[in-house]
Amino acid sequence: MCYSTIPNDTFSFLNQNLCVINHPDSLSLACDFIPNSINLGNHRSFGGLSNTPNYKLKAIEGSPCDTLTNVLPVKPENDYKVSIYPNPVKDVLTINYDLKGNEGAFILYNVFGQKVDICNLKHAGNQMQFSVSHLPKGTYLYSIEVDHISKWRGKISIVN
Repeated sequence: MCYSTIPNDTFSFLNQNLCVINHPDSLSLACDFIPNSINLGNHRSFGGLSNTPNYKLKAIEGSPCDTLTNVLPVKPENDYKVSIYPNPVKDVLTINYDLKGNEGAFILYNVFGQKVDICNLKHAGNQMQFSVSHLPKGTYLYSIEVDHISKWRGKISIVN
């Protein structure tokens, strides 16, 4: 990889401004790239800003933006009751639920958001045993859906 070198005492338009990509998930011109749009106020930047998260920052209580360490549970706006235990789990996860006569689904995802397994929750039942012994150890996310809408979310840890 080749880097251009600028002497430490050189201040120019190119190293005193940052470019902005307003829509980074969009392709081509739709990303809305704006060159040199943020002035650094007599400071310089070489190669842009670091994209490494600062893990020393503390979580802001109640912030939906803190994704480094937490999965925030959905606060139910309904009367559904759910408890999932043990957590961490080794072999079998127990799901106690009251979906008020509705059928639902327990969906398990890996940390990349890929669906790993699904278990139907019957409207007449109130407890389900879910085997996790076939899954590798690690942290997983789950969602309990009713009518294909997530009503409850959380995370579990599988240990072997």
